[in-house]
Amino acid sequence: MKSNSLIFLVTTIILASGCQVAGDPNIKHQKLSVDEISNSNQCRLEVNPSAHWLDNFEAANAMMAKVMPQQLDSVSEPLNPQDFVDRTLLIVNMGSQPTAGYSLSLLETSLQVDGDLATVTVSWEVPDDSSIQAQLLTQPCLALAVQQGDYSNIELVDQNQNRLFILPTR
Repeated sequence: MKSNSLIFLVTTIILASGCQVAGDPNIKHQKLSVDEISNSNQCRLEVNPSAHWLDNFEAANAMMAKVMPQQLDSVSEPLNPQDFVDRTLLIVNMGSQPTAGYSLSLLETSLQVDGDLATVTVSWEVPDDSSIQAQLLTQPCLALAVQQGDYSNIELVDQNQNRLFILPTR
């Protein structure tokens, strides 16, 4: 009987201490939105993969004109200065790829924020080695409107949680 009481007491103490750690009030959790503005397989940026954080209208508009001039008339959300009050443009370029089988798209429309790190999840599709693909150079890229929040770094991860990029936001 005393042994059962002792086991119960020890278990209760361990569980209670675990709850205190899990509920740390110093860690900030936010759910913010991220929207796909444009998606292209023919980006006009660097040959190597890159990501760009553009927090003002002029820089964002200039980058969009350079990166995807043919898509500017068909973007799902045209850029305007008011967007940059609470959103930032994030352009992701996966670099030069040898076939048409590569693609990049937004996987989750919510931005997960833990502490000072925000995470965007994208789908980065790489063709199977055994697949037959058109042999032409592509340069997949994605333009995202990211809601601003209390974070100082943003990371992009793929559908398998592999980190593709991490950037400072300030």
